[in-house]
Parts: sequence; C-alpha cells; structure tokens
Amino acid sequence: MRDGVRWDDVTVRWMPSDATDADPFEVVEPFGRPQIDRLRALPPGRRAAFAVGRHLLGALAHDLGHDGILIESVCERCGGPHGAPRADGLALSVAYTDGLVVAAAAAIASAPAVGVDVERGHPATMLRDLAPLFAGRRAPDLAGWTRIEAALKADGRGLRVPPDRVHEHPGPDPGEFLATIPGRRHPVRTTTLDGPDGFVVSVARVPPAAAGR
Repeated sequence: MRDGVRWDDVTVRWMPSDATDADPFEVVEPFGRPQIDRLRALPPGRRAAFAVGRHLLGALAHDLGHDGILIESVCERCGGPHGAPRADGLALSVAYTDGLVVAAAAAIASAPAVGVDVERGHPATMLRDLAPLFAGRRAPDLAGWTRIEAALKADGRGLRVPPDRVHEHPGPDPGEFLATIPGRRHPVRTTTLDGPDGFVVSVARVPPAAAGR
C-alpha cells in the first residue's frame, strides 16, 4: 500500500494510527515542549495516534527540506495548546480517524494554508449522520464531506463555519473543486485523493493569490 501522494504543491502522507511501538513522548519530544505538554494532556488511548501524526508532519517537513521543525498548536480563539499545527515556512494539517492518521504539508510560498480530512465508515451511515448539519439541503457524499472539512481547515475557522454554507463547484482541472466559504473572498481548491482502501481522504489548499480572507 502506498503511504502518500502529491497534489499540486501539497504532499499528503498516511500511516495506521498504531503504526509505531515507540514511546509517544520520545516521538514527540523533537517537536518542542508545547507538543509534549499537549501529548501529556491527552487520554492515554489517544497518545499513539497523536505521536504518529507528529511523526508524519516531521517526515513531510523533511521531504520539503525542513529538518528539525518546532511545531506550535495555538488555538486562534482561546490561545490554548490545541490549535492546528504550525511550523516556520510550512503550511501543515493533520487528521485522525479510527485506524488511520493523515497529514499534509506544503511550503507557505506555494500554499499559504492547507487542510486535510479523512473518514472511515459506511457511506449510508455517514449520510444519515451528516443530514442534521445540512438542514434544507441534501447532505454531500462522503468524499464531498471530507472536501468540505478540508476546506474549512485550510480556511482556518474549521466547523465554526456552518458546513451547509460551504458550496462546491467544479474546478478547472479534472477531479478538482472550488469551495466557496462565507467570509472568504476567494474559493479554496479541494480534491479527493486516491487514498488507502477503506478510507476517504481529501485535501484543500489556499493558493498564494488568495491568502487571507
């Protein structure tokens, strides 16, 4: 099974959430003290997946010529240590689902912000669960939902923006979409990737000319 793919200037990697037997604290330690503190605050059952996510971000940074990165995770709303990952010179995103961790990265010069999302589950079950979030509008399929979540991560506001207010339109390239998001002048580019069997992975990027809102 491939463990990653590249879309435009964004590289995406994935690993099983239990892929390493290493001590999670040893895996996370190189990324800085705030990441150790965040790991310590997690329930023990979530620590291995968190460590895999940081390992993937480090591997992606290495791919892009950035070794020894320090990761910050400051929440834009409250200042707490649970925000989206950030590192100098890189746009980063990470997503978790049962059994898999997915991470995405790009050089900020080519993609000022990226977002990635992954889901695992039966499409019919997911559509039923998503229906309440799309009152008055048909809920998207599983691929469409992951593209919306990825776009909102790239936007920076996440699900603080009601997902039913995000609208997709076909993009200029096959398999690409443009997500229009309230409060943002320019659309966010998205696509669904050829990911691992049993999972749906989508990624989003903000083009340089569309940086900011």
